[in-house]
Amino acid sequence: MNRFFFSLTSALIALAPCVCRAQGTLPAKAPEILKAVPVAKSSPSPTASPSSTPAPNLVSVRSLDPTIQVELRYATAKNVTKRAIYPPKMPALVRPTVAARLAVAQSYLKARGFRLKIWDAYRPKSAHEQLWQFLPDSSFVASPADGGSLHTWGVAVDATIVYENGHAVEMPTDFDEFTPEAELHYSGAKGSVSDHLHVLQRAMAQAGFYGMRTEWWHFVAKDWKDYGPIDDVTLISPAPPPPTSNTHAPTAGIPANRPRSVSR
Repeated sequence: MNRFFFSLTSALIALAPCVCRAQGTLPAKAPEILKAVPVAKSSPSPTASPSSTPAPNLVSVRSLDPTIQVELRYATAKNVTKRAIYPPKMPALVRPTVAARLAVAQSYLKARGFRLKIWDAYRPKSAHEQLWQFLPDSSFVASPADGGSLHTWGVAVDATIVYENGHAVEMPTDFDEFTPEAELHYSGAKGSVSDHLHVLQRAMAQAGFYGMRTEWWHFVAKDWKDYGPIDDVTLISPAPPPPTSNTHAPTAGIPANRPRSVSR
């Protein structure tokens, strides 16, 4: 329960506390995040009162920049459980403010010949419970009884980078590899891997995300305390109706074949 967040900046990755693995911090106990200085253990709980919690509202991670790539690993067998725990066509969803941050990160990466790729975004509580059942160890998975994952709040993403053509970029590890090599501070000998990781970290830092010490791919929006858990009922928006003879283009502001916003 005493993991640490890292606040990433262009010149410094600053220490800040965390409470579990990247697949979910424990929001009920997560202390206030401050830059550069350790946070007191007595920091208040981030759990917001019902009156101050915004109504759940999720949008596609690609809603502001459709060039962001998506490969939800929990919709495949390429994750720690070796099976899919998301529906096969589940969209990658986040809070609207998080989508805006991802667009900023994507802009930074585009200028340097890279693109953002999302491995995980909003995670339904039911899916997180399956993770916990598979690996009931708070060193790796946040206990649902202790508040669960910030992925269930729609404020956390697991991300990597790829080249402009979509080809993979060499990074420290693959997704869900819980080894020393997966830590935020790369200690390997490959300079190219270190360079790639720093590009990702700088992009996410400039966009207003915090990182996690034990998982280089996990990032949390710095305003995460303004939100709360989202019920599974807000998971996927209804499929749009089939085009009619009067329909020639998608609704303005919503990319074709992208899910609309969904809310409770």
